[in-house]
Amino acid sequence: MFNKPIIFVGDRPSKRNTDPKIAFAGTASEKRLFDWIIELDIFTYQAVNAYQLNGRADIDSWIHLRKHMLTPIVALGNNAAKALDLLKIPHFKLPHPSGRNRKLNDKNYIAEELKKCKEWLRENHRMA
Repeated sequence: MFNKPIIFVGDRPSKRNTDPKIAFAGTASEKRLFDWIIELDIFTYQAVNAYQLNGRADIDSWIHLRKHMLTPIVALGNNAAKALDLLKIPHFKLPHPSGRNRKLNDKNYIAEELKKCKEWLRENHRMA
């Protein structure tokens, strides 16, 4: 089990989000992300949206993320990864958990990406 908190960064809130300040809250993507969190054996996590990191919305999230740069950060999709790259925040990139992402149809691809993520956590963040 990975006891360190993990920050997952999404792109921006869906219109279906029940709480736009929490990435994926109440969406179908939330269930898929939760399944991945279980597969990765993560105990504590937080989800934020990348649009909150560039000043267009909630600057508190940006400050929080910069303050916790030692916390492992996982980008969910290309847009989140680009936002983190711009801020020079190290991260691992997983595919976006949206049902629109056709890559998710390939279970072997997802299993391999989750395996790479788990290895990255182990190597870079002392995962037990």
